[in-house]
Amino acid sequence: MVRVMVRVLKSLINQIHLLIITYHIPQLKESAEPTYEPCTEDGEPVLEKKKRKKNTDDRSKHPAIVSFRRLTGRYPPKINYDQVIDVLGDNPDELKMKHCYQEWCGRGYKPVNLAWLLDWYVNGISKTPMKKNTGMDAVRAELARLEQEENVSR
Repeated sequence: MVRVMVRVLKSLINQIHLLIITYHIPQLKESAEPTYEPCTEDGEPVLEKKKRKKNTDDRSKHPAIVSFRRLTGRYPPKINYDQVIDVLGDNPDELKMKHCYQEWCGRGYKPVNLAWLLDWYVNGISKTPMKKNTGMDAVRAELARLEQEENVSR
C-alpha cells in the first residue's frame, strides 16, 4: 500500500514538474534558441518593476542643502528646505555648522532635530543643556499633585 502511494506521489511530482517547465519555456521557433523566463519559488513569472519618476526638488542643489547633506549624511525634510536655505544662505559656514552639529550630537540630542541649525547656528551654542521632558515627568508631576491634595484634605 505504501509503495503504491509513493509511486503515485512521484508520478504527480513529475507531472507537476513537467507543467512548470512547459509553462515557463516559450514555444521554440525552428531557428531560435530557447529562452528562459525568471520565476519565483512558487513558479510565477517575475514581473519587471517599473522605474518610477523621482520627484526631485530643484532646491536640493542649493549650496545650503548640499552642505547640510555633506555634514549629516542626509537631506533635511523637504518641508524645512526654505528654513535651512534662509539660515545658511548661499555661502554656508561649514566649520560653524560642523561645530554646532558635533556639539548637538555629543550632548545626546537627536541628530534629526534641526534645532542645532535653526537655533545654535544662528544664536550660538547654548551653555545650558536643554531639559528633556519625558512622559514619566508628567506622571510624576501628577502623582505629586495628587499626594499633595491628599495631604491637604487630611
